[in-house]
Amino acid sequence: MCSFIKNKFQKILLISLLVYAYQSQAQCTVQISPDPITIDCGESVDLSALGLSPTPALSTSFNSGSLGAGWSSSATVLYNNPCGPSLDGTSSAWFGDVPLPRTLTTNGFDMSCGGQVCFDLDFAGDDPCSCSHCEDPDQIDEGVYFQYSTDGGATWIDIFYFDPQAFTIPNGYYSWDNYCFTIPAGAWTANTMFQWTQPNATSTVNDHWGIDNVTIIPSDCSYWYDWDNIAGSPDPENQTVSPLTTTTYNVTYTDGVDACTDDVTVNVNPYVVDATATATSINCGDCVDLDVTLQNPPTNVCQESASNTGYDSDNFQTTINGFPCVPSGATITQVLMDATIGTWCTSWYDYDLYIDGVLIQTGMCNVTNFDLSAYLPFNSVTLQSGDNDAWSDYITIDLILNITYTTNPVYDYSWTPSTDLNDPNIQTPQACPTADVTYTGTITEVNSGCTASDDVSITVTCPCTITNMTANIGACDPTTSSYTTTGTVEFVTPPTTGQLIIEDCNGNQDVYNAPFTSPTNYT
Repeated sequence: MCSFIKNKFQKILLISLLVYAYQSQAQCTVQISPDPITIDCGESVDLSALGLSPTPALSTSFNSGSLGAGWSSSATVLYNNPCGPSLDGTSSAWFGDVPLPRTLTTNGFDMSCGGQVCFDLDFAGDDPCSCSHCEDPDQIDEGVYFQYSTDGGATWIDIFYFDPQAFTIPNGYYSWDNYCFTIPAGAWTANTMFQWTQPNATSTVNDHWGIDNVTIIPSDCSYWYDWDNIAGSPDPENQTVSPLTTTTYNVTYTDGVDACTDDVTVNVNPYVVDATATATSINCGDCVDLDVTLQNPPTNVCQESASNTGYDSDNFQTTINGFPCVPSGATITQVLMDATIGTWCTSWYDYDLYIDGVLIQTGMCNVTNFDLSAYLPFNSVTLQSGDNDAWSDYITIDLILNITYTTNPVYDYSWTPSTDLNDPNIQTPQACPTADVTYTGTITEVNSGCTASDDVSITVTCPCTITNMTANIGACDPTTSSYTTTGTVEFVTPPTTGQLIIEDCNGNQDVYNAPFTSPTNYT
Protein backbone atom coordinates (compact mmCIF):
# COMPACT_ATOMS: atom_id res chain seq x y z
CA MET A 1 0.00 0.00 0.00
CA CYS A 2 1.29 3.47 -0.79
CA SER A 3 0.82 6.44 1.48
CA PHE A 4 -0.12 9.77 -0.07
CA ILE A 5 0.62 12.93 1.90
CA LYS A 6 -0.74 16.27 0.72
CA ASN A 7 0.80 19.15 2.61
CA LYS A 8 -2.44 20.14 4.25
CA PHE A 9 -3.42 18.52 7.55
CA GLN A 10 -5.49 15.40 7.21
CA LYS A 11 -6.58 13.37 10.21
CA ILE A 12 -5.83 9.73 9.52
CA LEU A 13 -5.06 6.71 11.68
CA LEU A 14 -2.03 5.77 9.60
CA ILE A 15 0.97 7.65 10.99
CA SER A 16 3.96 8.11 8.75
CA LEU A 17 7.17 8.93 10.55
CA LEU A 18 9.42 10.55 7.99
CA VAL A 19 12.93 10.15 9.31
CA TYR A 20 15.69 11.80 7.32
CA ALA A 21 19.05 10.21 8.23
CA TYR A 22 22.23 12.03 7.36
CA GLN A 23 25.81 10.85 7.47
CA SER A 24 28.09 11.73 10.37
CA GLN A 25 29.14 15.00 8.77
CA ALA A 26 25.54 16.25 8.66
CA GLN A 27 22.92 16.64 11.35
CA CYS A 28 19.79 14.51 11.18
CA THR A 29 16.47 16.16 10.58
CA VAL A 30 13.22 14.51 11.61
CA GLN A 31 9.71 15.13 10.32
CA ILE A 32 6.47 13.55 11.54
CA SER A 33 3.17 13.56 9.72
CA PRO A 34 0.67 13.81 11.31
CA ASP A 35 1.46 14.54 14.92
CA PRO A 36 -0.26 14.04 17.27
CA ILE A 37 -3.01 11.49 16.69
CA THR A 38 -6.07 10.89 18.88
CA ILE A 39 -7.98 7.65 19.37
CA ASP A 40 -10.62 6.33 21.77
CA CYS A 41 -9.56 3.84 24.43
CA GLY A 42 -9.87 0.38 22.92
CA GLU A 43 -8.96 1.48 19.38
CA SER A 44 -5.79 0.53 17.53
CA VAL A 45 -3.60 2.66 15.30
CA ASP A 46 -0.99 1.72 12.70
CA LEU A 47 2.38 3.42 13.11
CA SER A 48 4.67 3.43 10.08
CA ALA A 49 8.27 4.65 10.14
CA LEU A 50 9.98 5.75 6.93
CA GLY A 51 13.71 6.45 6.97
CA LEU A 52 15.21 8.25 3.98
CA SER A 53 18.73 8.48 2.57
CA PRO A 54 20.54 11.80 2.96
CA THR A 55 21.11 11.91 -0.78
CA PRO A 56 18.18 11.98 -3.25
CA ALA A 57 18.40 9.67 -6.23
CA LEU A 58 16.98 12.57 -8.26
CA SER A 59 16.29 16.20 -7.42
CA THR A 60 15.11 18.47 -10.22
CA SER A 61 13.87 22.06 -9.94
CA PHE A 62 13.71 22.78 -13.73
CA ASN A 63 15.19 26.20 -12.93
CA SER A 64 17.81 25.70 -15.65
CA GLY A 65 15.11 25.77 -18.32
CA SER A 66 15.65 22.12 -19.21
CA LEU A 67 14.78 18.66 -17.93
CA GLY A 68 18.34 17.87 -16.98
CA ALA A 69 19.89 14.46 -16.41
CA GLY A 70 17.70 11.53 -15.49
CA TRP A 71 14.66 12.57 -17.54
CA SER A 72 12.94 12.07 -20.88
CA SER A 73 9.77 13.63 -22.31
CA SER A 74 7.33 12.62 -25.01
CA ALA A 75 6.50 16.24 -25.90
CA THR A 76 7.91 19.75 -25.75
CA VAL A 77 8.05 21.19 -22.24
CA LEU A 78 7.65 24.90 -21.45
CA TYR A 79 9.73 26.46 -18.68
CA ASN A 80 8.43 30.06 -18.74
CA ASN A 81 5.41 29.56 -16.45
CA PRO A 82 2.89 30.62 -19.10
CA CYS A 83 -0.04 30.33 -16.69
CA GLY A 84 1.42 32.19 -13.73
CA PRO A 85 4.08 31.60 -11.09
CA SER A 86 4.87 28.19 -9.67
CA LEU A 87 4.68 27.36 -5.96
CA ASP A 88 8.17 28.78 -5.30
CA GLY A 89 8.07 31.36 -8.12
CA THR A 90 10.80 29.67 -10.20
CA SER A 91 10.61 27.81 -13.51
CA SER A 92 8.42 24.71 -13.74
CA ALA A 93 7.96 22.01 -16.38
CA TRP A 94 4.69 22.83 -18.19
CA PHE A 95 2.78 20.92 -20.86
CA GLY A 96 0.89 23.49 -22.90
CA ASP A 97 -0.24 23.39 -26.53
CA VAL A 98 1.61 20.17 -27.44
CA PRO A 99 0.44 16.80 -28.82
CA LEU A 100 -0.39 13.75 -26.75
CA PRO A 101 0.74 11.80 -24.92
CA ARG A 102 2.18 14.31 -22.49
CA THR A 103 4.59 12.23 -20.46
CA LEU A 104 7.61 12.89 -18.25
CA THR A 105 9.67 9.80 -17.43
CA THR A 106 12.65 9.31 -15.14
CA ASN A 107 15.55 6.93 -15.48
CA GLY A 108 15.62 3.84 -13.29
CA PHE A 109 16.87 4.22 -9.71
CA ASP A 110 17.77 1.83 -6.92
CA MET A 111 14.74 1.82 -4.61
CA SER A 112 15.42 -1.63 -3.17
CA CYS A 113 14.40 -0.63 0.35
CA GLY A 114 11.62 1.79 -0.49
CA GLY A 115 11.59 5.55 -0.30
CA GLN A 116 9.53 8.59 -1.14
CA VAL A 117 8.70 10.77 -4.16
CA CYS A 118 7.66 14.42 -3.72
CA PHE A 119 6.71 17.01 -6.34
CA ASP A 120 4.64 20.11 -7.03
CA LEU A 121 1.72 19.78 -9.48
CA ASP A 122 -0.81 22.14 -11.05
CA PHE A 123 -3.67 21.87 -13.52
CA ALA A 124 -4.40 24.90 -15.67
CA GLY A 125 -7.57 26.57 -14.41
CA ASP A 126 -8.67 28.59 -17.44
CA ASP A 127 -6.03 31.06 -16.34
CA PRO A 128 -6.65 34.61 -17.65
CA CYS A 129 -3.44 34.86 -19.65
CA SER A 130 -4.92 35.21 -23.20
CA CYS A 131 -2.69 32.36 -24.37
CA SER A 132 -3.11 28.84 -25.70
CA HIS A 133 -1.33 26.99 -22.91
CA CYS A 134 -3.76 27.42 -20.00
CA GLU A 135 -6.98 25.50 -20.68
CA ASP A 136 -8.09 23.31 -17.79
CA PRO A 137 -8.46 19.50 -17.73
CA ASP A 138 -12.12 19.03 -16.82
CA GLN A 139 -13.16 15.55 -17.92
CA ILE A 140 -12.74 12.37 -15.92
CA ASP A 141 -10.19 10.93 -18.37
CA GLU A 142 -8.11 14.11 -18.81
CA GLY A 143 -6.15 13.80 -15.58
CA VAL A 144 -2.55 12.84 -14.86
CA TYR A 145 -1.32 9.41 -13.73
CA PHE A 146 1.67 9.07 -11.41
CA GLN A 147 3.13 5.62 -12.12
CA TYR A 148 6.13 3.35 -11.63
CA SER A 149 7.77 0.62 -13.73
CA THR A 150 10.12 -2.17 -12.69
CA ASP A 151 10.70 -3.68 -16.16
CA GLY A 152 12.42 -0.80 -17.95
CA GLY A 153 9.17 0.94 -18.91
CA ALA A 154 7.50 -2.01 -20.63
CA THR A 155 4.59 -1.86 -18.19
CA TRP A 156 3.45 0.86 -15.82
CA ILE A 157 1.59 0.55 -12.51
CA ASP A 158 -0.51 3.40 -11.10
CA ILE A 159 0.46 4.97 -7.80
CA PHE A 160 -2.13 7.76 -7.97
CA TYR A 161 -4.48 9.38 -10.47
CA PHE A 162 -4.99 13.14 -10.32
CA ASP A 163 -8.66 13.22 -11.28
CA PRO A 164 -9.89 16.56 -12.71
CA GLN A 165 -13.39 15.92 -11.40
CA ALA A 166 -12.21 15.38 -7.83
CA PHE A 167 -12.33 19.17 -7.45
CA THR A 168 -13.80 22.20 -9.19
CA ILE A 169 -11.89 25.35 -10.14
CA PRO A 170 -10.17 27.00 -8.27
CA ASN A 171 -9.78 24.27 -5.65
CA GLY A 172 -7.66 21.14 -5.50
CA TYR A 173 -5.37 20.43 -8.40
CA TYR A 174 -6.21 23.74 -10.10
CA SER A 175 -3.55 25.54 -8.10
CA TRP A 176 0.04 24.62 -7.32
CA ASP A 177 0.52 22.35 -4.35
CA ASN A 178 3.07 19.84 -3.06
CA TYR A 179 2.44 16.09 -2.89
CA CYS A 180 4.48 13.25 -1.37
CA PHE A 181 4.01 9.53 -1.90
CA THR A 182 5.57 6.65 0.00
CA ILE A 183 6.79 4.18 -2.61
CA PRO A 184 4.62 1.02 -2.61
CA ALA A 185 6.30 -2.31 -1.90
CA GLY A 186 5.91 -3.41 -5.52
CA ALA A 187 8.27 -0.61 -6.55
CA TRP A 188 11.08 -1.73 -4.22
CA THR A 189 13.57 -2.82 -6.88
CA ALA A 190 17.10 -1.98 -7.98
CA ASN A 191 15.79 -0.35 -11.17
CA THR A 192 12.54 1.54 -10.61
CA MET A 193 11.34 4.20 -13.03
CA PHE A 194 8.67 6.84 -12.43
CA GLN A 195 6.50 8.78 -14.81
CA TRP A 196 3.76 11.39 -14.96
CA THR A 197 1.52 10.91 -17.97
CA GLN A 198 -1.65 12.36 -19.45
CA PRO A 199 -2.88 9.89 -22.06
CA ASN A 200 -6.05 11.78 -23.00
CA ALA A 201 -6.94 15.38 -23.85
CA THR A 202 -9.58 17.05 -25.99
CA SER A 203 -6.93 18.55 -28.30
CA THR A 204 -3.48 20.16 -28.18
CA VAL A 205 -5.01 23.48 -27.10
CA ASN A 206 -6.81 21.85 -24.18
CA ASP A 207 -6.13 20.27 -20.80
CA HIS A 208 -2.76 21.65 -19.76
CA TRP A 209 -0.71 20.95 -16.62
CA GLY A 210 2.77 21.06 -15.11
CA ILE A 211 5.05 19.76 -12.36
CA ASP A 212 8.00 21.19 -10.45
CA ASN A 213 10.56 20.40 -7.73
CA VAL A 214 10.69 16.64 -8.12
CA THR A 215 12.68 14.70 -5.52
CA ILE A 216 13.10 10.92 -5.42
CA ILE A 217 14.64 9.82 -2.12
CA PRO A 218 15.47 6.15 -1.46
CA SER A 219 15.62 4.48 1.93
CA ASP A 220 19.15 3.34 2.80
CA CYS A 221 19.35 -0.46 3.01
CA SER A 222 22.21 -0.27 5.50
CA TYR A 223 19.95 1.39 8.07
CA TRP A 224 17.34 -0.27 10.27
CA TYR A 225 14.54 0.66 12.65
CA ASP A 226 14.42 0.32 16.44
CA TRP A 227 11.12 1.07 18.22
CA ASP A 228 11.57 1.68 21.95
CA ASN A 229 8.41 -0.26 22.83
CA ILE A 230 9.56 -3.41 20.97
CA ALA A 231 12.25 -5.56 22.54
CA GLY A 232 15.39 -6.01 20.49
CA SER A 233 16.26 -4.75 17.02
CA PRO A 234 16.04 -4.48 14.10
CA ASP A 235 12.29 -3.92 14.12
CA PRO A 236 9.78 -3.73 11.27
CA GLU A 237 9.04 -0.23 10.07
CA ASN A 238 5.34 -0.75 10.86
CA GLN A 239 3.54 -1.68 14.05
CA THR A 240 -0.02 -1.64 15.40
CA VAL A 241 -0.48 -0.25 18.90
CA SER A 242 -3.49 -0.13 21.25
CA PRO A 243 -2.51 2.11 24.17
CA LEU A 244 -4.90 2.41 27.12
CA THR A 245 -3.55 5.85 28.03
CA THR A 246 -1.83 8.64 26.12
CA THR A 247 1.54 7.21 25.06
CA THR A 248 4.59 8.49 23.20
CA TYR A 249 6.36 6.06 20.84
CA ASN A 250 9.98 6.56 19.81
CA VAL A 251 11.75 5.15 16.77
CA THR A 252 15.45 5.20 15.92
CA TYR A 253 16.69 4.93 12.33
CA THR A 254 20.36 3.93 12.37
CA ASP A 255 23.19 2.09 10.68
CA GLY A 256 24.88 1.47 14.03
CA VAL A 257 26.96 4.64 13.77
CA ASP A 258 24.72 7.46 12.63
CA ALA A 259 21.21 7.65 14.00
CA CYS A 260 18.09 9.76 13.79
CA THR A 261 15.20 9.53 16.21
CA ASP A 262 11.63 10.64 16.14
CA ASP A 263 8.59 10.23 18.32
CA VAL A 264 4.83 10.43 17.96
CA THR A 265 2.27 10.86 20.71
CA VAL A 266 -0.92 8.85 20.52
CA ASN A 267 -3.50 10.69 22.61
CA VAL A 268 -6.11 8.36 24.09
CA ASN A 269 -9.58 9.56 25.02
CA PRO A 270 -10.28 7.71 28.29
CA TYR A 271 -13.53 6.09 29.32
CA VAL A 272 -15.89 8.44 31.13
CA VAL A 273 -18.35 6.82 33.56
CA ASP A 274 -21.13 8.21 35.74
CA ALA A 275 -22.11 6.67 39.08
CA THR A 276 -25.60 7.56 40.32
CA ALA A 277 -28.14 6.58 42.98
CA THR A 278 -31.93 6.77 43.02
CA ALA A 279 -31.54 8.96 46.11
CA THR A 280 -28.49 10.49 47.74
CA SER A 281 -30.10 11.37 51.08
CA ILE A 282 -32.00 8.65 52.93
CA ASN A 283 -33.25 7.73 56.39
CA CYS A 284 -32.02 4.84 58.43
CA GLY A 285 -33.44 1.58 57.18
CA ASP A 286 -34.04 2.85 53.65
CA CYS A 287 -32.35 1.42 50.54
CA VAL A 288 -31.34 2.90 47.18
CA ASP A 289 -30.40 1.50 43.78
CA LEU A 290 -26.93 2.35 42.46
CA ASP A 291 -25.99 2.51 38.77
CA VAL A 292 -22.77 3.10 36.83
CA THR A 293 -22.91 3.83 33.08
CA LEU A 294 -20.35 4.44 30.34
CA GLN A 295 -20.87 7.95 28.98
CA ASN A 296 -18.66 7.70 25.88
CA PRO A 297 -18.91 4.19 24.42
CA PRO A 298 -16.44 3.84 21.54
CA THR A 299 -17.77 4.53 18.06
CA ASN A 300 -16.09 2.26 15.53
CA VAL A 301 -16.07 3.52 11.95
CA CYS A 302 -14.26 2.03 8.98
CA GLN A 303 -14.36 2.54 5.24
CA GLU A 304 -14.56 0.37 2.16
CA SER A 305 -14.02 1.82 -1.30
CA ALA A 306 -14.07 0.79 -4.93
CA SER A 307 -13.67 2.51 -8.28
CA ASN A 308 -14.21 1.47 -11.86
CA THR A 309 -13.86 3.20 -15.20
CA GLY A 310 -15.56 2.52 -18.49
CA TYR A 311 -18.09 3.70 -21.07
CA ASP A 312 -21.48 4.54 -19.62
CA SER A 313 -23.26 2.74 -22.47
CA ASP A 314 -21.62 -0.55 -21.43
CA ASN A 315 -23.52 -0.54 -18.11
CA PHE A 316 -20.26 -1.25 -16.28
CA GLN A 317 -20.34 -1.74 -12.51
CA THR A 318 -18.51 -0.56 -9.42
CA THR A 319 -19.02 -3.11 -6.65
CA ILE A 320 -18.06 -3.64 -3.02
CA ASN A 321 -18.40 -7.26 -1.90
CA GLY A 322 -18.10 -7.88 1.83
CA PHE A 323 -16.69 -5.57 4.47
CA PRO A 324 -13.24 -6.80 5.55
CA CYS A 325 -12.64 -3.62 7.57
CA VAL A 326 -15.29 -4.79 10.06
CA PRO A 327 -13.84 -7.18 12.67
CA SER A 328 -15.24 -10.68 12.85
CA GLY A 329 -18.15 -10.88 15.27
CA ALA A 330 -18.90 -7.16 15.16
CA THR A 331 -22.39 -5.85 14.44
CA ILE A 332 -22.87 -3.24 11.69
CA THR A 333 -25.27 -0.52 12.84
CA GLN A 334 -25.02 2.05 10.02
CA VAL A 335 -23.79 2.27 6.42
CA LEU A 336 -23.50 5.66 4.67
CA MET A 337 -22.65 5.80 0.97
CA ASP A 338 -20.59 8.42 -0.87
CA ALA A 339 -20.67 8.06 -4.65
CA THR A 340 -19.41 10.23 -7.51
CA ILE A 341 -19.87 9.83 -11.24
CA GLY A 342 -19.10 13.24 -12.70
CA THR A 343 -20.46 16.73 -13.31
CA TRP A 344 -22.62 15.79 -16.33
CA CYS A 345 -24.97 13.56 -14.37
CA THR A 346 -27.84 13.23 -15.24
CA SER A 347 -27.60 14.99 -18.60
CA TRP A 348 -25.08 12.50 -20.02
CA TYR A 349 -25.06 9.60 -17.59
CA ASP A 350 -26.19 8.30 -14.18
CA TYR A 351 -26.09 5.05 -12.20
CA ASP A 352 -28.47 2.56 -10.60
CA LEU A 353 -28.04 1.26 -7.06
CA TYR A 354 -28.19 -2.48 -6.29
CA ILE A 355 -27.90 -4.07 -2.83
CA ASP A 356 -27.24 -7.81 -2.78
CA GLY A 357 -28.21 -7.84 -6.46
CA VAL A 358 -31.62 -6.23 -5.87
CA LEU A 359 -32.38 -2.93 -7.63
CA ILE A 360 -32.94 -0.25 -5.00
CA GLN A 361 -32.93 3.07 -6.89
CA THR A 362 -32.42 4.25 -10.48
CA GLY A 363 -31.06 7.44 -12.04
CA MET A 364 -28.77 8.41 -9.19
CA CYS A 365 -26.00 11.02 -9.25
CA ASN A 366 -23.29 12.25 -6.87
CA VAL A 367 -24.35 11.61 -3.26
CA THR A 368 -22.82 12.08 0.19
CA ASN A 369 -23.89 10.21 3.33
CA PHE A 370 -26.69 8.38 1.49
CA ASP A 371 -28.08 6.13 4.23
CA LEU A 372 -28.25 2.42 3.40
CA SER A 373 -28.89 1.31 6.98
CA ALA A 374 -32.51 0.38 6.33
CA TYR A 375 -31.30 -2.50 4.14
CA LEU A 376 -29.04 -4.10 6.77
CA PRO A 377 -27.85 -6.77 6.92
CA PHE A 378 -26.36 -6.98 3.42
CA ASN A 379 -23.08 -8.05 1.83
CA SER A 380 -22.71 -6.16 -1.45
CA VAL A 381 -23.35 -2.74 -2.99
CA THR A 382 -23.22 -2.22 -6.75
CA LEU A 383 -23.47 0.95 -8.85
CA GLN A 384 -24.23 0.32 -12.52
CA SER A 385 -23.68 3.01 -15.14
CA GLY A 386 -26.40 4.26 -17.42
CA ASP A 387 -26.23 6.26 -20.67
CA ASN A 388 -28.61 9.23 -21.02
CA ASP A 389 -27.43 10.97 -24.21
CA ALA A 390 -26.81 8.14 -26.74
CA TRP A 391 -23.07 8.88 -26.62
CA SER A 392 -20.49 6.57 -25.10
CA ASP A 393 -18.97 8.76 -22.40
CA TYR A 394 -15.85 7.48 -20.66
CA ILE A 395 -16.50 7.91 -16.94
CA THR A 396 -15.41 6.76 -13.51
CA ILE A 397 -17.76 5.68 -10.73
CA ASP A 398 -16.24 6.00 -7.26
CA LEU A 399 -17.95 4.26 -4.35
CA ILE A 400 -17.19 4.70 -0.64
CA LEU A 401 -19.05 3.03 2.22
CA ASN A 402 -18.63 4.57 5.69
CA ILE A 403 -19.49 1.77 8.11
CA THR A 404 -20.33 2.15 11.80
CA TYR A 405 -20.17 -0.99 13.89
CA THR A 406 -20.09 -2.26 17.47
CA THR A 407 -17.63 -4.87 18.63
CA ASN A 408 -20.02 -6.30 21.26
CA PRO A 409 -17.84 -5.27 24.20
CA VAL A 410 -17.91 -7.25 27.45
CA TYR A 411 -18.01 -5.10 30.59
CA ASP A 412 -17.13 -6.04 34.18
CA TYR A 413 -18.65 -3.98 37.02
CA SER A 414 -17.39 -3.54 40.57
CA TRP A 415 -18.36 -1.41 43.59
CA THR A 416 -16.39 -0.48 46.69
CA PRO A 417 -16.93 -0.64 49.58
CA SER A 418 -18.98 -3.78 49.22
CA THR A 419 -20.63 -3.53 52.65
CA ASP A 420 -24.41 -3.02 52.69
CA LEU A 421 -24.63 -4.02 48.98
CA ASN A 422 -26.66 -6.98 47.74
CA ASP A 423 -24.03 -7.65 44.99
CA PRO A 424 -20.87 -5.54 44.45
CA ASN A 425 -20.17 -7.05 40.98
CA ILE A 426 -23.23 -5.96 39.00
CA GLN A 427 -24.08 -2.70 37.28
CA THR A 428 -27.06 -1.81 39.50
CA PRO A 429 -26.72 -3.15 43.05
CA GLN A 430 -29.02 -2.23 45.93
CA ALA A 431 -27.43 -0.34 48.82
CA CYS A 432 -28.83 -0.16 52.37
CA PRO A 433 -26.22 1.86 54.27
CA THR A 434 -26.59 2.66 57.96
CA ALA A 435 -24.16 5.59 57.89
CA ASP A 436 -22.84 8.16 55.42
CA VAL A 437 -20.87 6.43 52.69
CA THR A 438 -19.23 7.07 49.28
CA TYR A 439 -19.48 4.24 46.77
CA THR A 440 -17.07 3.93 43.84
CA GLY A 441 -18.38 2.27 40.69
CA THR A 442 -15.89 0.91 38.15
CA ILE A 443 -16.43 -0.31 34.56
CA THR A 444 -13.75 -2.40 32.82
CA GLU A 445 -13.96 -3.61 29.23
CA VAL A 446 -12.69 -7.18 29.37
CA ASN A 447 -11.09 -7.41 25.92
CA SER A 448 -9.27 -4.07 25.76
CA GLY A 449 -8.64 -3.49 29.46
CA CYS A 450 -10.03 0.06 29.28
CA THR A 451 -11.36 1.09 32.70
CA ALA A 452 -12.79 4.10 34.53
CA SER A 453 -14.44 4.88 37.88
CA ASP A 454 -16.80 7.41 39.42
CA ASP A 455 -18.12 8.12 42.93
CA VAL A 456 -21.57 8.66 44.39
CA SER A 457 -22.12 9.71 48.01
CA ILE A 458 -25.09 8.72 50.18
CA THR A 459 -26.04 10.74 53.27
CA VAL A 460 -27.88 8.72 55.92
CA THR A 461 -30.11 10.53 58.45
CA CYS A 462 -31.45 8.68 61.47
CA PRO A 463 -33.93 11.04 63.26
CA CYS A 464 -34.82 9.72 66.75
CA THR A 465 -33.68 6.22 65.94
CA ILE A 466 -32.95 4.11 69.01
CA THR A 467 -30.45 1.34 68.55
CA ASN A 468 -30.52 -0.11 72.09
CA MET A 469 -32.42 0.27 75.38
CA THR A 470 -31.82 -1.36 78.77
CA ALA A 471 -34.16 -1.59 81.75
CA ASN A 472 -33.28 -2.71 85.25
CA ILE A 473 -36.21 -3.12 87.68
CA GLY A 474 -35.45 -2.76 91.34
CA ALA A 475 -37.08 -4.69 94.20
CA CYS A 476 -40.51 -3.67 95.34
CA ASP A 477 -40.49 -1.33 98.42
CA PRO A 478 -43.18 -2.75 100.79
CA THR A 479 -43.56 0.51 102.66
CA THR A 480 -44.44 2.45 99.52
CA SER A 481 -45.61 -0.41 97.33
CA SER A 482 -43.35 0.89 94.52
CA TYR A 483 -40.29 -0.09 92.55
CA THR A 484 -37.57 1.71 90.59
CA THR A 485 -36.63 1.20 86.92
CA THR A 486 -33.23 2.38 85.61
CA GLY A 487 -31.51 1.99 82.26
CA THR A 488 -30.00 3.58 79.20
CA VAL A 489 -31.19 4.60 75.76
CA GLU A 490 -28.75 4.62 72.81
CA PHE A 491 -29.38 6.63 69.63
CA VAL A 492 -27.92 6.42 66.11
CA THR A 493 -27.88 10.21 66.14
CA PRO A 494 -28.71 11.85 69.50
CA PRO A 495 -31.70 14.19 68.94
CA THR A 496 -31.17 17.85 69.70
CA THR A 497 -34.87 18.64 70.10
CA GLY A 498 -37.96 16.90 71.47
CA GLN A 499 -38.72 14.75 74.52
CA LEU A 500 -37.89 11.20 75.63
CA ILE A 501 -40.82 9.60 77.51
CA ILE A 502 -40.19 6.44 79.52
CA GLU A 503 -43.42 4.66 80.49
CA ASP A 504 -43.88 1.38 82.37
CA CYS A 505 -46.69 -1.11 81.97
CA ASN A 506 -48.69 0.58 84.71
CA GLY A 507 -48.75 3.85 82.83
CA ASN A 508 -46.16 5.57 84.98
CA GLN A 509 -44.06 8.05 82.96
CA ASP A 510 -40.89 10.06 83.23
CA VAL A 511 -40.19 12.80 80.67
CA TYR A 512 -36.66 13.86 79.62
CA ASN A 513 -36.00 16.91 77.45
CA ALA A 514 -33.42 17.29 74.63
CA PRO A 515 -30.65 17.63 73.88
CA PHE A 516 -29.65 14.05 74.48
CA THR A 517 -26.45 12.13 74.57
CA SER A 518 -25.88 8.53 73.57
CA PRO A 519 -26.35 6.70 75.82
CA THR A 520 -28.92 8.66 77.84
CA ASN A 521 -29.53 7.42 81.38
CA TYR A 522 -32.98 7.37 82.88
CA THR A 523 -34.46 6.51 86.30
